[in-house]
Amino acid sequence: IGNTDKYRIEHVEETATLTVINVQIEDTYAEYTCRAVNPIGEASTTGKLVPQVPAKITQAPDQVTVEEEQELIITCTIAGLPQPKATWYKADKVIKPSKKYIIETTSETATLRIPKPVLQDSASYTLTVENPVGKDSATIVVEVKEKGTPPEFVIVIKTKKVKEGEKADFNCKVIGNPNPELTWFYNGQPIEGQGRYTLLEKKDLQVLEVLETTPT
Repeated sequence: IGNTDKYRIEHVEETATLTVINVQIEDTYAEYTCRAVNPIGEASTTGKLVPQVPAKITQAPDQVTVEEEQELIITCTIAGLPQPKATWYKADKVIKPSKKYIIETTSETATLRIPKPVLQDSASYTLTVENPVGKDSATIVVEVKEKGTPPEFVIVIKTKKVKEGEKADFNCKVIGNPNPELTWFYNGQPIEGQGRYTLLEKKDLQVLEVLETTPT
């Protein structure tokens, strides 16, 4: 190696110095050797550059939403040399690996998994990464929603016997999450709340009132 735009070599009395200008990551792959020679013999010493890049979170979600018991996975992309230490927090409390919380860290990602989240797991989670030359953090808002269920009629419509011209009403009750939207039909045609028909909600019941009934 000689003096170039990349390297500068200096000799001061018994000290020899090699300066690597604008160090790049590929410079850390090489070995650097200083060899001394005189008529009696030679000696050498070898060293390597140890790269140091500040710990940083390069990508993280702002928010993650899942249903109850649907696996929650938060993955953030990280960088830094030496490899950063990753620490997860729920609010201000450190999360430790357990059956509930699975923590996985590589040189490029930090992941927190909750296999079966519950509503109480809704919170702000913070990831902190740190190495000797830097520190960074990111906060992710987690929302765990109540588990969805399909519509189910717990009170069904019953056949009514009425005289012509009388008022009739049909009651039903339906449950589901999210709340189902109800549509009433007459002979396959949607009914709107107008004319002879009135659509009501009484407590937990959905009610269809028919004024002045007529024969089918």
